[in-house]
Amino acid sequence: MDTREKAKRLADYLRGLNDFEIVREEYCDHIGAILVDAILQAGANYDAVKERVDKIKNFSAARTTSGFIALAKRESINVLLCWEGRKPRRVLTIACFFKDEGVNTVSDLRRWLEAPNNPEKLIAMDGIGNKTVDYLKKLAGIPNTAIDRYWYRLLDEARIPHEGYSEAKQIADLTAEETGIDKASLDLGVWWYMRKKSRGPSCS
Repeated sequence: MDTREKAKRLADYLRGLNDFEIVREEYCDHIGAILVDAILQAGANYDAVKERVDKIKNFSAARTTSGFIALAKRESINVLLCWEGRKPRRVLTIACFFKDEGVNTVSDLRRWLEAPNNPEKLIAMDGIGNKTVDYLKKLAGIPNTAIDRYWYRLLDEARIPHEGYSEAKQIADLTAEETGIDKASLDLGVWWYMRKKSRGPSCS
């Protein structure tokens, strides 16, 4: 079964799910919030991540890279995010990297990520992988899918074989094409559906 056939099978599987809904992605014009979201989310409880993202959104100065860096240095990034470990420092490191690259706004970030060789610069950095880069693209407003554990679980439930991140992403992207759903909305729809499913039925 080639990748296109796998995508067709996944599209049919999604059409057969009574409670699968498309969720439209809302883009954020706030560099600080985007960087916090992209770096903290890996392997974390997203409810906790969202609390930090919402907090950073309240700082209008952090809408730009330079403003976010100034805030993070003034407040101390670990204290600002109330988050232990290496991730807060990584957020600041990535922000400083983008500042050096001339990225100061979300539109700058979008253009930078769309340049063919730039994503590899991020992947070469500590703690940044393909999923984080793809998620960052999506947050910046580039239609994209970011393969996480929910995508892998969905593929397994649909009994669609896949080998590694690259093929799973190809299947996801082609599924968006097959269903006529933009990539970011399909990605978010899968995330919400699988997250709800993993939590089980709510009590009334």
